[in-house]
Amino acid sequence: MRVALLAALVLGCNLMGELKGALALRRALAAEYHTDAINVNISNNSSLTVAFVNSPLAGLPGVERERAAKGIATFALQHYDRADSLTTIAVAFTSQRSAGAMTFTETTRPYTYTPAELRAGLIAGQKAAAETATTRR
Repeated sequence: MRVALLAALVLGCNLMGELKGALALRRALAAEYHTDAINVNISNNSSLTVAFVNSPLAGLPGVERERAAKGIATFALQHYDRADSLTTIAVAFTSQRSAGAMTFTETTRPYTYTPAELRAGLIAGQKAAAETATTRR
């Protein structure tokens, strides 16, 4: 009985921490991208999905939309306090329309990244910025 109660308490604390982290990430994304129409979902404490609802970013041409998705995923990696537990970060663009009591939702295929590839992109960007700064001197 004590073991089950302790396990339930630990699980509850973990879920609360996960929820706090997701809410903090959502607030940071809303501030950065100037919209509240963002959904953040964490599955199995390892997969993070960010969905922008009715965002103008969804209308960008393919390459620009993918670049925006990667930027969002990188931002999420940098601002999610449990990023070390993630195996994937996905970004999707969702279109929602309502007709009376019905809501119609259409979601693009998410752009999915691993934290390792996002970190590699950050490092490459930092190196390029350092080289540019050195060249300008």
